Amino acid sequence: MLLAALGATACSRSDVAAPQPGAAADTVAERVPPGATSDVPDPAVRIPHGSKVVRVSGAGEAALTDGLVAAGAPCVRPDGKALLFVAKEKDGDAYAVFECAADGSDRKVLVRHGTDCQSAAYLPDGRIVYAAAIDAPSPVRDARRAQALFVAKGDGTPGNRITFGGAYDADPTVLTDGRVLFASWRAGPAGAAGTFGLFTVHPDGSGYAAFHRGVDSAVRPQQTPDLDVRFRRLSDGAAFVASWDAPMSSVTAATGPARAMPLAARTRSQGHLSVAKAEVAFGTLYCVDARRGAPGAVAVRVRAEGPAARVLGTVPLAADGSFHLRVPADTPIVFEAVDAEGRAVAAEAAPIWVRGNETRGCVGCHDDVETAPPNVRPAAVRDAAVDISGTGGVR
Repeated sequence: MLLAALGATACSRSDVAAPQPGAAADTVAERVPPGATSDVPDPAVRIPHGSKVVRVSGAGEAALTDGLVAAGAPCVRPDGKALLFVAKEKDGDAYAVFECAADGSDRKVLVRHGTDCQSAAYLPDGRIVYAAAIDAPSPVRDARRAQALFVAKGDGTPGNRITFGGAYDADPTVLTDGRVLFASWRAGPAGAAGTFGLFTVHPDGSGYAAFHRGVDSAVRPQQTPDLDVRFRRLSDGAAFVASWDAPMSSVTAATGPARAMPLAARTRSQGHLSVAKAEVAFGTLYCVDARRGAPGAVAVRVRAEGPAARVLGTVPLAADGSFHLRVPADTPIVFEAVDAEGRAVAAEAAPIWVRGNETRGCVGCHDDVETAPPNVRPAAVRDAAVDISGTGGVR
């Protein structure tokens, strides 16, 4: 309903940059041991023992992570004077988020999560958004545990979770408008394989939305200087660019490394005013017309997924097909549009979520996410939201 379904395969990669004589700026890149060629976004797979981060210039390259048994996923700070990366100091350690100066000096730990961190990026206010393993089995082949996104202060302590889709979230990067773009695995419809698609979310975990979904998995997104988004195809490591203006439909082939970043200053991303409130136990969802893409629907059935899977409720649609619901916050939720006999006429395979105090909506069941809503006020929002959250309102 709100989002379409997606999933994953294994691949090969070569994402290191060769020295470029005469280049305007140095770059930082990964170096991985021979045979370590997978783009599966698990740090043990992507950043195995012997991996390192290097600074590449016209004169050659210099290692920045000597003394660490594995390091990768570099991200340059907006002022160009430092970079963060994921690494571990010795075998048996969990992968943590480190920072160092542009010459490799002044190394320190920004995030120790307790589980493996997979990749990280700088937010405009100096905090760190990163992916880390959660206590759930991975739906992705070759990856050991599921992952979610977190935001941390950068003082060495773990961050707060911001994604709750219950799948596998990876490769966060920050767009110029302040949204966090990331790769997320989503199950396919019955009988279909899942894939990684590209999604966005605000740094407080609100506003989750699809950015690019294709027939093959997309990983390692990175914004280009002209604001488009470059990513890698998981099946074979091929690089593509999705248009900023029409990311769903406009995709072109690209060349060159996907994870070599210029070691130079860039424009700082915009900030975001948060609507989320940790003390509020519910969020609000509305739909303009759930019958769009689901002819015959008379009600919407809402289910919570995950360890506490349950049906939250079945709510009749308003006369114009709209609905307006209060649901539990930070909970993976899926929808079924049902007919008068209670049979599902449209079902969503991929969960969405809302943060506490967040309000979000959609146009209709399985509508293209780039569809503009009609200029009408849904009948359902003229009344109070139907409360199926079961939360009592405050945590």
